[in-house]
Amino acid sequence: MPEFILNPPEVESTPPILYPRGPNEKDWANKSIRARVDRWFWVYEKGWFINWDQDRWPFLTIVVHHSETKSDATPDEIAQIHKNNLWIPCYQNPNDNDPYVFGLEPHSGHCINGRETFCCYHHLIYPDGKITTELQALTKINDVWFIDMVGWHAGDWAINNQSIAICLIGDYTYADPSETQVKALIGLINYYKMFNPNVAVVPHKKVSRRTICPGNHWFGWEPSIPWTMDMSSLI
Repeated sequence: MPEFILNPPEVESTPPILYPRGPNEKDWANKSIRARVDRWFWVYEKGWFINWDQDRWPFLTIVVHHSETKSDATPDEIAQIHKNNLWIPCYQNPNDNDPYVFGLEPHSGHCINGRETFCCYHHLIYPDGKITTELQALTKINDVWFIDMVGWHAGDWAINNQSIAICLIGDYTYADPSETQVKALIGLINYYKMFNPNVAVVPHKKVSRRTICPGNHWFGWEPSIPWTMDMSSLI
């Protein structure tokens, strides 16, 4: 059993926001037919939504990020950044036809405590050690822990589907996170090791060559994190 464990704040997952049933019955019928053959579409009597979490995998990985923002950026500010940079472009890209979202109003399908969120991290950690929960991390299916809400954080869809994203709030490109922040990160990693003792713990830049996240200033704090550099467990 790890010596230091921090349980993340609990949140309530609530039903996703539905796209309203349109006036065009032919279009609605087409969506209903597609829903029976396409895992992305979930159709109900009063509306429908796109299930971005349908590709969830068993929990294998923790990816550590930094936000590259001011150190007091709020969860809503982080979510807005992700909505602007990730979700809206996906819905406005005419070449991205999977799962047929071009032209629709952006929906994440992730509703926490009754509010839709576009945040792509499961947890945020602030310099004072405060931890927030932005996405429901795990769900148990047939006695196996799977990722529940898939975060768009790694730049790799396969990694997204198997990983929990933890973000240190602040810009640590050339600076250290606080000792309290690092201690909270270690406690949160140890908490999730109770669900998978062999979980791979990696910095974002180890799964994406397009980023230096969570920063280049490693010598002050990196040695204290229980990284797993064996990439064989990653897809």
